[in-house]
Amino acid sequence: MVKAFGVRRNRRSSGKKGRGAKQKLSLSQHEAFKKAVLELQHNGEGGRIRGEDVLKLMEEKFNVKSSIDTVYRTLSRVSLVWISGRSKHPKSDPKAQEEFKKTSQKL
Repeated sequence: MVKAFGVRRNRRSSGKKGRGAKQKLSLSQHEAFKKAVLELQHNGEGGRIRGEDVLKLMEEKFNVKSSIDTVYRTLSRVSLVWISGRSKHPKSDPKAQEEFKKTSQKL
């Protein structure tokens, strides 16, 4: 009985591809995706976008059908994961809010 002692094969050096699902967007598409998401966020009313909005963007602009989990993983890959504060309502009036703060009674 002959044993191969000390011989280890590394998957990367053997030329085989890794296991698991492949990315929906190629690395060359990541920068365009990041710009598109930032533009969507900038143009949106209220200052906040949802995962469903990004999912629709991926389907329309990049022709990629995926799940919401894939959307969040892709956002993470392009460094766009953030925790947002409360968004501004599209019909809010900052001047009226400031006036209210000045004239309201403090408790």
